[in-house]
Amino acid sequence: SDVCSSDLAIVADVADWAATERAAREAERALGPLDIVVANAGIGIIGEVVDADPEAWRRMMDVNYLGTAHIVKAALPGMIARGRGDVIAIASAGGTKGYPAWSGYCATKWAVVGFMDCLAQEVTAKGIRVCTLCPGGIDTPFWDDLNAEVNRSGTESRASLMRPEDVAETLMLQLRLPRSVLLKRTLFFPTSEWH
Repeated sequence: SDVCSSDLAIVADVADWAATERAAREAERALGPLDIVVANAGIGIIGEVVDADPEAWRRMMDVNYLGTAHIVKAALPGMIARGRGDVIAIASAGGTKGYPAWSGYCATKWAVVGFMDCLAQEVTAKGIRVCTLCPGGIDTPFWDDLNAEVNRSGTESRASLMRPEDVAETLMLQLRLPRSVLLKRTLFFPTSEWH
């Protein structure tokens, strides 16, 4: 759509299918057809398996995996009808490799990566590009909300992380590519990380 508004904010709990679907319809009413969907909600609760709270696993799965699946499903019918669209999920490096104490979080991000791989096989022949971005550490409040002292605001480790703009630039790289090209899965890190 040629219509764009930076003033539109729609709030919904992506873990709730009905709320997500309502938000997608509201966005379509305000902006027109959804040509691009970026699934980017995520929370993290870490700890070794023996000490983990299964309810924390459930909440992460609800937000990280089901939130992605919900927003994609809500946007997909219109894209299929038009034979065009871009679906991009922000997963994590944790969706490509396991990390000690991050088992629940990694499981949710592996679920996102698997979901997007299956989705791509369903819709690429219908003119829809599917891309999964798997970034390493990003300087966002995610770290301040994490239940552990990792990359807290003001620390040297936090200052070395990627900026949200870096991830947005990687996302825009996919969108700027010719329609005949897609980045299937992109794993990228701040230059201070290598894993």
